[in-house]
Amino acid sequence: MAEGALALPMQPGSTCDPRWRAQLEALLALDERSLPSSDDEPMADSDTQLWPLTYSIHSIAARFADREDVYVSGDLFVHYVARTEAGMPVHGQIAPDVLAVFDVEDRVRDSYVVWREGKPPDFVMEISSNRSWRRDRIEKRAIYEAMGVTEYFIYDPREKFRPPRLIGLRLQHGRYRDIPFETMPNGKRGLRSAMLNLHARVDGGGRLRWFDPTSGQYLRTYQEQVRERLEATKRLAEAEIRQQEAEQRQRAAETELARLREELRQGRDSD
Repeated sequence: MAEGALALPMQPGSTCDPRWRAQLEALLALDERSLPSSDDEPMADSDTQLWPLTYSIHSIAARFADREDVYVSGDLFVHYVARTEAGMPVHGQIAPDVLAVFDVEDRVRDSYVVWREGKPPDFVMEISSNRSWRRDRIEKRAIYEAMGVTEYFIYDPREKFRPPRLIGLRLQHGRYRDIPFETMPNGKRGLRSAMLNLHARVDGGGRLRWFDPTSGQYLRTYQEQVRERLEATKRLAEAEIRQQEAEQRQRAAETELARLREELRQGRDSD
């Protein structure tokens, strides 16, 4: 999950020195098809990273599955235009573990190109590892802040050596400010993402969970979603079987009633 070492993304509407105008226009002409979409590195260093990463992507995507203007993905290159200290525009790229963007088309992408989409991601999260936690808290924070990402969350599964385990940052007047912990509707403490309208919380076992204040429930893991669908399918099948058995009993009863009526009629005729 490598990213460019540039920490000065250009904000929309930034001015450009006339000397670099042609170079800037060449960069802005690039799109998904002409930009790299993979860094050939593993999605996560270990299961410690992989579980919260896949849980967050799947559960948040499911939360907004009914909206066509919300894009949720992860471990995807975000391409942006940055500039050197001399002001020269250059291409920068970074690969958030989790990202969410509102008011864009929900479609399959090779990468997310900020200047093509017209806006940076609204929410990003990094799942820290032994290799990345310092970069997540310093270098990536500076990039996301300068890019204009509204909220930046960091979850560190190995809090023992580098607290805190969960950090939430929100952009205010161009700078990140800590999001304070608050009491959730279920009485637990968590960090509220205003962009997602969800609370992030680390449970007693150290696992990251997302809480939906609207439903009053935690977002389901992918396994929980599959299990619930299987159980719902099983209940539906059992209900259909019961319905079929009831219909068979009804038909049998009607057949027996018709037989008895016929016997009664024949008896009267013989008299």
